[in-house]
Amino acid sequence: MKQMGLKALIRAKKAYRHPAMGEISEHLLKRRFKAQKPNEKWLTDVTELKGSDGKLYLSPILDLFNREIVAYAMSRNANSEMVKEMLEKAAPRLTDKGTMLHSDQGVLYRTAGYRELLAEHSMVREVAAGRPDAKDHEELSGFGAQILKKLEAAEITRPQVPGNRPYKEWKKMPAVPVNGSGCTGCGLCAGLCPSGAISKENPSVTDPEKCILCLRCIAVCPSGAKKLPERVQEMLNQKLLPLKGIRKENELFL
Repeated sequence: MKQMGLKALIRAKKAYRHPAMGEISEHLLKRRFKAQKPNEKWLTDVTELKGSDGKLYLSPILDLFNREIVAYAMSRNANSEMVKEMLEKAAPRLTDKGTMLHSDQGVLYRTAGYRELLAEHSMVREVAAGRPDAKDHEELSGFGAQILKKLEAAEITRPQVPGNRPYKEWKKMPAVPVNGSGCTGCGLCAGLCPSGAISKENPSVTDPEKCILCLRCIAVCPSGAKKLPERVQEMLNQKLLPLKGIRKENELFL
């Protein structure tokens, strides 16, 4: 072949890419790359870094307001655990005002685990977001005044609270919050658990017999490590979806 000037055509090897899974998310950013306040718009992507000892993948979240890196994770493999770790690190920065997280439609951002983790830090927090508000405080202040008036008048009457009687027998929770990889063992969740279900000696242990699933431990965790099991979180999202955006008025009984 060399004497005849012939050369074989060698096709470049292409890396295998797993087919994308999950539905495609709506494109909300629409190239509006300016933010008016911190934590309004975040961008994320995975970058491959090549070194003498192999490849390293970097997954950061950038805040469009000031170009700050909110959180990041690194791994030898570009996998879902890496982007989930990144989200867990960024979660404490989220507020009830809402944050847009923009990414491409790659497989890492379309897995069930990634979407469930996003939902845990968005959908649940959007139900009754911003409550208690000024109206709630006004109503509760007025209710307190009614209680004081009743006590001063020595009116001993039983409040008529609607509901089924006898009440359902208490059963242990089928699932309880668990600790993620970001847990520091600070014990804040155990100290603030209203039912004493979380062990103070080992905060990763939650007693399902005592847990009332109030989710306070998830709300107060400074590292965002406390969360519900993924399957339970998915079911909770489906149940709360009809309540999103609905203001439920207070019901006070005296």
